[in-house]
Amino acid sequence: MATLDYQKIILDSSYWLKEKVFPLWLREAVNLESGVFCENLSFDGKAQVSSRRALVQARQIYAFSEASKLGLVDPIALKKLIHASTNSFIKSYSLASGAFVHSVDTEGQHLDCDLDLYTQAFALFGLAHGYEITHDEAFKKAALKLAHYLLEYRQHHTGGFTEIKNDQVFFQSNPHMHLFEASIVWSKVDQDPVWNRISENVSELCVEKFIDSSTGLLAESFDENWNPNRENGKFIFEPGHHYEWSWLFFHYHQLKGTHNIISEKLFLKAEKYGLSSNHELVFDEVWSDGTIRKRSSRFWPQCERVKSAIVLGEGLIADRALQSLMKNFLLMDQGLWKDTILETGLFVDLPVKASSLYHIINAISEYQKYRSGALTGGLDKNRHLKFPKKTE
Repeated sequence: MATLDYQKIILDSSYWLKEKVFPLWLREAVNLESGVFCENLSFDGKAQVSSRRALVQARQIYAFSEASKLGLVDPIALKKLIHASTNSFIKSYSLASGAFVHSVDTEGQHLDCDLDLYTQAFALFGLAHGYEITHDEAFKKAALKLAHYLLEYRQHHTGGFTEIKNDQVFFQSNPHMHLFEASIVWSKVDQDPVWNRISENVSELCVEKFIDSSTGLLAESFDENWNPNRENGKFIFEPGHHYEWSWLFFHYHQLKGTHNIISEKLFLKAEKYGLSSNHELVFDEVWSDGTIRKRSSRFWPQCERVKSAIVLGEGLIADRALQSLMKNFLLMDQGLWKDTILETGLFVDLPVKASSLYHIINAISEYQKYRSGALTGGLDKNRHLKFPKKTE
């Protein structure tokens, strides 16, 4: 595996964020007075008028907070924006119960009032970053109210929390992953024991139920007893989520000062089953017998591979993953990106999703933080990862 110039990758990605992405998104994708973010940009860089999901507002609070910490944008101006955005987020999406609705219409009125767990997780996540930047106690108060709502009304007797969509109850790992993420962030900025309570709940459920004991693969959907939903004896897993859980467990155990045996296992499973034959792209979905279910490659799993590889010390893999992301998905002469490559090599004709900025700035930030200390050989200094021959 040839060595890439990781310092150039850092410079190029930083330049793209600072000179292309944030000038465009500050100009076109947010109301600087109200702090409301748009959902999408067109490929000519113009905001598209549409309903607005809570998760996008929360992710953008994070993305712009991270830009402030990375020195990509004036921190004083961004602090004012983040304060306005977080205030607007609570005002527009929160309910008396502490929960947050899924979306509002173009006038800011409640549109989709589903209280899906995915949205609640990102509400906690956005509030954490708003609080971290501004230290506004009202943001922590809203987060604690939401946390207690989840613990009182959404816990299931078999473990974890329920997902509710269109008045139907589902059991899924993905929203728990983001709840795990949010509780980890809160644990870093606040000492309330509720955050550790939630993260421990999700960690135990993941280890005991989400990860199938026979295959070591992390399933996506389950029955009410947390048994993976199967078709012809197989269940679906997403390599992107393996990388993401791997990265989260790294930070969880680092925070707690405990031994981490999960991250490497999940990373290696994704590397073994989830990559294209040239190891350049991460596939979207794979069956638990190792056959590819969906050969498309979305933007976000590529970002998660960068994050997992770099925190595990896999410098060369992270180099190639980020270079692949920049080559295949990012429009480096613009502050834009493409979302999905089909098996044919063509892109799906979709607008530029604001929700994806959360993924890319997170990947670049983690890469910059850990790359200089990352190994150039395997998960320890004495070996390289072994890639099995692919049969496709």
